[in-house]
Amino acid sequence: MASGWMSARAGRSARGGSAVLAAVAGALLLAGCASGTSKAGGAPETVAHGTITLTFASADPLPADTTFVTQVNHDSDGHLRLRTLFLDARSPDIDQTIAGDIRSRKIDVGDVGSRAWESLGLPAFSAYQSPFLVTSREVLDQSSTGTIAAGLLGTLRSAGITGLAIVPDSIRYLYSTRPLTTLAQFSGAKIRINASATSSEVISALGATPVTNIASGPDALQALRDGSLTAIESNPQNAIENGYIKAAPYVVVNAPLFAKTDTFAVSSAVLAALPAADADALRRAARQAAATQDSSATDRTRWALACGEGLRPAAVTQQQFLALHNAEGPTYAALAADPQTTLAIDRIGALTVTGPRMDSWATCHGTGVSASATRLLDGSYTDTVTQAEVAASGDCTDCGNAGTFRLVVSDGRYALYHPVQINANPAESSVAFFAGWRPSDPVEVGIIWIAGNRVTQVPEVNQQNGSAPATYTFELFRGTFTLHLISGQADLDTNHPWQQQR
Repeated sequence: MASGWMSARAGRSARGGSAVLAAVAGALLLAGCASGTSKAGGAPETVAHGTITLTFASADPLPADTTFVTQVNHDSDGHLRLRTLFLDARSPDIDQTIAGDIRSRKIDVGDVGSRAWESLGLPAFSAYQSPFLVTSREVLDQSSTGTIAAGLLGTLRSAGITGLAIVPDSIRYLYSTRPLTTLAQFSGAKIRINASATSSEVISALGATPVTNIASGPDALQALRDGSLTAIESNPQNAIENGYIKAAPYVVVNAPLFAKTDTFAVSSAVLAALPAADADALRRAARQAAATQDSSATDRTRWALACGEGLRPAAVTQQQFLALHNAEGPTYAALAADPQTTLAIDRIGALTVTGPRMDSWATCHGTGVSASATRLLDGSYTDTVTQAEVAASGDCTDCGNAGTFRLVVSDGRYALYHPVQINANPAESSVAFFAGWRPSDPVEVGIIWIAGNRVTQVPEVNQQNGSAPATYTFELFRGTFTLHLISGQADLDTNHPWQQQR
């Protein structure tokens, strides 16, 4: 965009998995019960005494899975039950198998690693894998509920799947046999990951080779010991249980790669065939079970145990982090190509400017814990641009570039909001891209840092609408924040001073 004007564009295969109708019919025959029929002539609305049993598949028996199974029975008063199939958790592509089996109705319900949905052409959950975005437990927990979760779960409907809840599994780190803090150290490294196109892209962008043909557990541990692997993507619990820390003790604590979430999901056809009360019980049980995973207390204990196992924490410097972040440019651009993924990243980005960049306890002896990298600028600022000024600038006059902008800066990250859209033409491509955004959603998020009297911003989304890195000189005096463009393309207004909000 021209003349420093901001833009609104700053825009397993399970055997015996039955379909629910067969399950209902079988239950009725065994119980010798009669049933009513819905007005639409579909599945029974009530079953007098029979129990409906659905198949539930999981590759990793988390406490949340046990809670889900128990809660379904409880919330349905024993009328609905889940028959659990625990499948091969060590297989790198097990989640893709479960996701596919739900869509094909080989199984009814599943706990699916959210990274697998992209294999069905549903990319939005890849937002959790946006590099260096979700880096604290607080942000992970908050991003797994509310508007963010509702939006992501809604994207599954097109595949005939209903998302029930998102489980905040863990922040993911690289456990390595040698330090991995620079691009040079990543070059040639072989890193074991679970199958995921996005995870592979993240690793490849850093100059390393993603490895998906080695099972987790003993096989991966042996590969770390004999040099076949340089590192493995994991979390403290799995690293302790599988012995990874002994073989690969190095971990960067202030720049974890991304986060892992799981999804409780059900075939939409199966859900629609259930009696209404049972469908409600299934939804409620999923939300209740997901909430039990929302806890940093267990994570604190795991980190303490990991430190006792000989973990060797490292922290990247600002310059090292910037180099890693810049290398992920193609990953950010690929993620931003999909509007639903962009929206989820923007919404998560809004949380990162209110939550911590890293968990203070996710380390040993305080390594990596530091003051805010942008403490001089941390805060919220507003700036108003009129339509007349937009017209005079020669920028797109109907892109909604006029109105009141808000910029939030916190600990090296920023979020840019444009809550008031004036003269925005719905037919204009950049305006149409943001059709699903709410006034409370940022239109751009990214990283920001200070060097002397210069400030640089690098957007992680919105490149498809023209946003690009830019460096400015700045002045902050008595709540007035003034910017002057040095290089790049200005996404922040340089024609007016920004006013700091108290």
